[in-house]
Amino acid sequence: MTEVDRARIDSLNVPAWYIATPTFDILYANQAASALFPWAVPASSSARRPTNMIEQFMVDPRAVDTVTNWEDVVHRMVAVFRVYAPGVIATDRILEIVETCSANLKFSHLWHTELDQDAGSHDHIIVRDQRTGQHSDWTMDAYHSARNSRPHELIILTPGLAPAPTM
Repeated sequence: MTEVDRARIDSLNVPAWYIATPTFDILYANQAASALFPWAVPASSSARRPTNMIEQFMVDPRAVDTVTNWEDVVHRMVAVFRVYAPGVIATDRILEIVETCSANLKFSHLWHTELDQDAGSHDHIIVRDQRTGQHSDWTMDAYHSARNSRPHELIILTPGLAPAPTM
């Protein structure tokens, strides 16, 4: 991660992270992300391993308190991890993430269940501000650099309206 990468994300006034894909290890979070999601920030330089977004969603109770549609959001991450990690990520690291997440009894269901047909609903995230208690709707998007030399993905939350119900 370069200084330009950090400056780019720090210039945003919405929550944003750089994550390693497909592990969902958190590499960097901007101030807006750190303030709204203090449980989803990078590990300290002395940590044994990186903070993992999926693990944080599964084991940190603040995730459920903050993200009111928690199950939809984490199910999408688990599904992406389950499909894309094998063969790319070391088996030991996959097992480490699965073991940590298994502390949450809902993990087995999320791991063994396909996403529903309305995958678009998984881009919608409803956030409860822990300071004010107010709810806000966001759209979660992931962006890859056109440069292959950047092995990370930019996750941005954009303020928005709740998705229209599907018929």
